[in-house]
Amino acid sequence: MTETEWQVCADPTYMMRYLRKYQPSERKSRLFAIVCCHRIEHRFPPDDRCRSALDTCERYVEGLTGSDELAAAYHAADQAFTEFDDQNGWETSASAVSSACSAKDIAVFAESAAREAALLVWPRIQRQLEYRWQSQVLRCLFGNPFHASTIESSWLTSTAIALAEGIYADKAFDRLPILADALQDTGCENADILTHLRGDGPHVRGCWALDLVLGKE
Repeated sequence: MTETEWQVCADPTYMMRYLRKYQPSERKSRLFAIVCCHRIEHRFPPDDRCRSALDTCERYVEGLTGSDELAAAYHAADQAFTEFDDQNGWETSASAVSSACSAKDIAVFAESAAREAALLVWPRIQRQLEYRWQSQVLRCLFGNPFHASTIESSWLTSTAIALAEGIYADKAFDRLPILADALQDTGCENADILTHLRGDGPHVRGCWALDLVLGKE
């Protein structure tokens, strides 16, 4: 894959397989799986196991719960997968959630979760739009792997950090342009960072530019 291909690619599977050569962070890979699963919550089985498992998975990413709880979430979603048929998409959605909760090889299973989530989108033209959305999310999470941006410590004022923390906690990505203004006021002239923060998105937790401010990987 070339840099130009990365910037326009609408095939999330191709992008994830390219990223795996660089050992993407477990956190970002799992966040990708989570956000894809949230898109199909309306197709979850009628009980609460998948929703609860996905919530546990998200708390695990944030360090609010441990590996034992993640394993229990995986088994709950996997059990739902075996118990429900796929007439209403229940089996496929449960499989996507169990993939998101996998303890090992999360980059591989995140790819599976995204693919399974997209399969529940119909008609086919809408599925292609879902693949495009997933590809945009990958660019939000991982930025440009051909040209990594860095952040200067002088830009990280208490105001900028407080803004970033609030945006992350509240998932208030509509406030990202305000963060861009705050960074620019401190001397940031990095066009990649400022353009991304001011862009239309989609933006998700794990956004590469927001993570730079927060010191997350």
